[in-house]
Amino acid sequence: MRSKDTGDGRKILAKVEVPLSVEDIATYALRYLDEIDDDDPKDTLVSANKREIFNMAKTAIFKWGTQEPKLYVAENMNGHFEPIHKVVKAKFPECD
Repeated sequence: MRSKDTGDGRKILAKVEVPLSVEDIATYALRYLDEIDDDDPKDTLVSANKREIFNMAKTAIFKWGTQEPKLYVAENMNGHFEPIHKVVKAKFPECD
């Protein structure tokens, strides 16, 4: 564990293992890509490797928690999710 000054006091930074499904990874990565105004999220994910996709998802969880991205994607990006889900599923065959 390490501590970091966050501006409102020192806080402990902890690594936590959390199981993520393909749907979770796709949702969080899509939320991240929308935030950075990516013009073609599907193409970005096709050209990205697993580590890059996972880092997109991690960044989204860090910035918005676990619930906000799910609500955001469901409300704002419903038509975009299925193609993204297929790409992520192909990139992460070890997840079911």
